[in-house]
Parts: sequence; structure tokens; C-alpha cells
Amino acid sequence: MENINIGSRIKKIRTGRHLTQRMFAKELETSAGYISEIESGKKLPGTEIMLSLMRRFNININWLLSGMGEAFNEKHVHYRVQTRGLTENLPREGLKLWLDEFWSGAKEDERTWLLVQFKKSFPDYAHWIEKNGDLLTELSLHDTGCCIRQIQEEYAMPTFSVNQKQREYGKKEPK
Repeated sequence: MENINIGSRIKKIRTGRHLTQRMFAKELETSAGYISEIESGKKLPGTEIMLSLMRRFNININWLLSGMGEAFNEKHVHYRVQTRGLTENLPREGLKLWLDEFWSGAKEDERTWLLVQFKKSFPDYAHWIEKNGDLLTELSLHDTGCCIRQIQEEYAMPTFSVNQKQREYGKKEPK
């Protein structure tokens, strides 16, 4: 993910609203200096900035991260209005759908950035990842059409055992 592209898209949002960096920073509850660093590509926006952009300016996060799709998320507005008073699971399902859509189109560095932001924002998630890391690795490889066990079998190096006589002569025999 190129920082400058995200920064230029954020600047486009700000200038499109005819806001100074100071006014924009106030809207996002951050500093003008931080906005300047983001716009110049020196820093990536944190989770709070991303959420604020989505909420306050109705920005499509997928567009912000990748430049793909519409800049403004009209579906988000309708979703809020239409789901008011419905089950509590609906926002969770919406988040799952968005995350699935984003993940399938994201580049590796965008995925890494998202995972880092999740770990920073949700300590429970970081703990869960540590606890379930092996399972997640196997699942992610399975999604790409292969499985860890299959890879291990195909690329396994032969293992060797050394008995007393072999140690004396420095030779090894395959198991």
C-alpha cells in the first residue's frame, strides 16, 4: 500500500469540502500536523481516523485504501437508515461482508496494515491470533487451494538419525 495514495485521497476529501488541515483535523479529532503527515505520505492513518472518515464524511474505506470503487459510500447511509431497530447481528454481518470484500481485493501490504490496525485497536484480537495462529495459517493456505500438510509432504526434507557407529565415522544414513 502506498502511503502517498491514501494521503492524496484524504487530501482530496479535505479539499473537496473546502477545509483547511486545521479544520479537517478538528472534525477528525486529531492534529493538523498528523493530517499533514498523512497527506504527504509520511504516515498511514490509524483506525480511528479511518472510522471517523467513514462516519463523518461517509467515505468508502475500500476506496480510501485501494482507490477502487466509489469515494462516497451511499450504501452506508441507506444501511444505517434501513437497519435501525433490526437485530443486533446485522451490523456484525455487514462488517463480515465488508471485511470479506476488502480482503479478497486487497494487496498483501494492505492486508498486513489491516491486521496491524486490528491488533492495535483490539488487544483481545491480538491475543486470539496468538492463541489460534497455527489454525489461521492452515486456513489461509487452504483458501489458496493448498494445505500446510500437503506442502510439508511435497517439500519435506529427509530426516536423519545418527547411531553410535555413525558418530564415530561422521556418516549419516536416512531414517
